[in-house]
This record gives sequence, structure tokens and C-alpha cells, in this order.
Amino acid sequence: MSPQQPQQQMPKAVYAQPVPQDNSSYSPPAQQQQAPQVQTMADPRLTMRGVPPERQQGGIYDNERYCGILSVVVCLIGCPCVICCPVDQREVWKSPEGRKVILN
Repeated sequence: MSPQQPQQQMPKAVYAQPVPQDNSSYSPPAQQQQAPQVQTMADPRLTMRGVPPERQQGGIYDNERYCGILSVVVCLIGCPCVICCPVDQREVWKSPEGRKVILN
């Protein structure tokens, strides 16, 4: 290199530096918490027949014998004692107060 030629300098590389952030003043937006809702499982067959869901607690399901069409046919065929022990069955729900609801 001769003294008359200007020296060319290489540009310096510039790197991005991470900037420290202060997150202590950040707070998430406030959200309103909802209370969990208690749901009572209600039998739709009872609800359709007028028993409210809150009154369905404590009741029991049972099969009941009754004199239906099959009992009448057996009686007409020749066994009238079927009236004392019917052969037809149906599902009923009995409330603690003694109310019966026929389900089918």
C-alpha cells in the first residue's frame, strides 16, 4: 500500500442486544369467576309426568304387577285365578311420600 491511497476500513458488524424487560408491573386482566352450578340429574320420564327434578331425590324404581291385557287374555282362555296373581308388569317410580308414577 502506498501512502497516497486512502485505507479502506471494513464496516463493523452490529449485533442486536437483548433489552432486559421488567415484567413486575404487568398484571393479567381481571376476570369474573363464576360459581359452579349444581345440577341435579333428573329422569326425563318423571319430569314429563309432572315431578319436578328437586322432588325426584330419594325415590325408587320398582316393577309392579297389574291386571293388563295379557292377564285378561289368560283369564278368558280358562284360568280365572290369574286375577289373584297378574302376569303383566310395568315400571313405576315411588316417591318417599308414597306417590307412584307409572313410567311405561
